[in-house]
Amino acid sequence: MPLRDDMIQRTIEQIVQVIAWVMGQRDEKAYAEAVEVIEAAYREHTGSGRELLTHLSSDDLIGILSTAGRFDREKGYLIATLLRAETTLLEVRHMAVPPELQLKALDLFLEVRLEGLDLDDLPEQIGELQAALAEFSLPQATLLRLFEYRRLQGGFVGAEDALYELLERFGADDEMASRGRAFYRDLAQLSGPKLRAGGLSPEGVEVGRDEFERALTEKDK
Repeated sequence: MPLRDDMIQRTIEQIVQVIAWVMGQRDEKAYAEAVEVIEAAYREHTGSGRELLTHLSSDDLIGILSTAGRFDREKGYLIATLLRAETTLLEVRHMAVPPELQLKALDLFLEVRLEGLDLDDLPEQIGELQAALAEFSLPQATLLRLFEYRRLQGGFVGAEDALYELLERFGADDEMASRGRAFYRDLAQLSGPKLRAGGLSPEGVEVGRDEFERALTEKDK
């Protein structure tokens, strides 16, 4: 599915080309020129510089990319791509990549997908960032997005893992209980083949639902 905004599409194509060029050249001049291209893209599409935006939290970024409660998913995808480009430049120079930078890219890619933008590269981008953050304790908001993303993609066993991590690390409030019950209720309506494609079985769903309810009860004690 192509992006509707031609200007954003052209900018992303330019970023992809520049990163590929830097990876081929691997010198300071190429790196400096790539940073200039990224900085120009930030300013053109957000009116703010790279340094300011990269220091904002994920929630702040999502907030400034939203108007009247509506998230601009194409611009969110662009900013996530720019953040991802920055991590790649650091990797090319064999420099440490701040996990906060990867986390913001992950949050934006997840939010973009949850808001209905279904681009071919999103699963790969999200998967690579998850792998890069494997040793990093994801915050609650990111885990919630990851839970909903896996659920949306049909990765039910992964969604269940995220659900239990949320329950274990952050406890069970009313919202968490509601999300979990809705998850198992929806799973119970699916056919065996579809469940198995997502890593679960009808019997596993029943077991999981019982364990979830038991965990809720234990957390309330």
